[in-house]
Amino acid sequence: MLTTLLASALTASITVPSHAQPFVRPAFARQMEALRPVIINAAARHNDPTVSGMDDAAFAEVIALVLYNEHFGWLEEAVPPLRPLTPWYQAAQMVINACGANLTVWPSNIRPSVALEMLRGELPVKGVSGHLFMPLRIEGSRIDPERYRTQTELYAAINRELIQPALAVEYLAANLERGVHRARHEGVPVTWQALAAWHNQGIVAPEDIAANPTARDYVRRAAVYRDLARAFIAADPVVRHSRAQPSRSPSAFHPQPQNSSYPDRCAPARAC
Repeated sequence: MLTTLLASALTASITVPSHAQPFVRPAFARQMEALRPVIINAAARHNDPTVSGMDDAAFAEVIALVLYNEHFGWLEEAVPPLRPLTPWYQAAQMVINACGANLTVWPSNIRPSVALEMLRGELPVKGVSGHLFMPLRIEGSRIDPERYRTQTELYAAINRELIQPALAVEYLAANLERGVHRARHEGVPVTWQALAAWHNQGIVAPEDIAANPTARDYVRRAAVYRDLARAFIAADPVVRHSRAQPSRSPSAFHPQPQNSSYPDRCAPARAC
């Protein structure tokens, strides 16, 4: 009964109104076009279909989905006149972080402290103060955390990588890889909702998402970009060819069975 109630709550929280339209700034749309091969390559590096139940293209769709969503926040949705000011706000946070602050920075909206967890191979888990060790390779990163004398210097260096679009995609893909393993660790389904909530709030379980207003709203807003993210990744000729091959179907990987309480039409172990 509790699972049913939680599933119903999550269903209500991610229902997308029929009039909802994805908002993408023209400049960001152009940047995404340039990043398409970067996103697809990062997905191939950081997705293990036997663990996630997703093929690489589905994983790339989640990367694109998060990037689109991060460029249209809840405040912009509520107050449309603020939209022209957002790039200035984003630039201001990058400048502040250059001095060693720990604000989220675009395009992936990741904090230096979270990027540092990835560089150190740390995976925070629910209910304990420590971390699991999960080695990650951040393609293109030149940072060795042990070489910096202070946290301020280290965060400033990480910020310089996070504001580079290609490296930002790489860090995002690595973080979503962590989200897959966190979901498996908790025994919950690996879905786009779980990965989006992981990126936003560090949670993956459906009951945790249902109980967290910020995560619920993030997933609701992200749902608006699902069709756009699918079309964006499908526009790549390599993806079209890959998905035409029967062996590329996620069902071919036979991931371990999952007990799902996610009510969305994107079921566990299917491309979404």
